[in-house]
Amino acid sequence: MPFAISQCTELNLLSRRSDVELELTFITNELSYMAMQSQSIVEKQAREGQIYMSQHVDEEGQVDISAIEYVNSEAFNSKYQAQLSAIQTKEQKLELRKTQLETEQKTISTQQDGWEKNTDKNIQSGFKYGG
Repeated sequence: MPFAISQCTELNLLSRRSDVELELTFITNELSYMAMQSQSIVEKQAREGQIYMSQHVDEEGQVDISAIEYVNSEAFNSKYQAQLSAIQTKEQKLELRKTQLETEQKTISTQQDGWEKNTDKNIQSGFKYGG
């Protein structure tokens, strides 16, 4: 009976470890996607700034100072900063969950090692002959 309990416990730990690894994979993929979203927002901001400045040039082809000031202003950049801030908040939550899962993964590995040693001892003591 102790062998069955030990095996059942090991299977439960293995199942939980698989669940944790899967969730870590999902989080890593989501973090990668968010990084790409952030990059896309930054590129869009730069592109729209360039378009705005190209539409505001003087007779000599120089960009108006007011256009440069506007592109660098809070008014122009606020919507991009809001989008980036929302992504950053989600990233922080995912990083925290990722850290928690990594800690749980280490705990599960330690428990598995302990149960494997316990199982090995039980097998050796159960099958000793002539003591």
